[in-house]
Amino acid sequence: MAYPLDPNAVKGPKEDCKMIVFGVSYTTTKEEFKEYFTSFGEVLECELMFNREGRSRGFGFVLYKDDATNKQVLNMQHTLDGRSLDVKVRDAVNHGRDR
Repeated sequence: MAYPLDPNAVKGPKEDCKMIVFGVSYTTTKEEFKEYFTSFGEVLECELMFNREGRSRGFGFVLYKDDATNKQVLNMQHTLDGRSLDVKVRDAVNHGRDR
């Protein structure tokens, strides 16, 4: 007998390793953001968030293909455009366990 899947249990691959990056300069472009994070490994997702006027909101998301790269990047100190970045696991921030 087949049982229906719990829609809350279905996540995309590696979705629990997606990182949120705080402290991004408002002058950083999406190309600069992606170039910086692709220097560590193959990126599945890399998105810098913008407001309606097209100005950076100062944060973005990154997800690497390789779990080891996700962990490595999480444990590093990052500086982009003269600003120190704060990289966290996204779900930890969403659930208030971090930050």
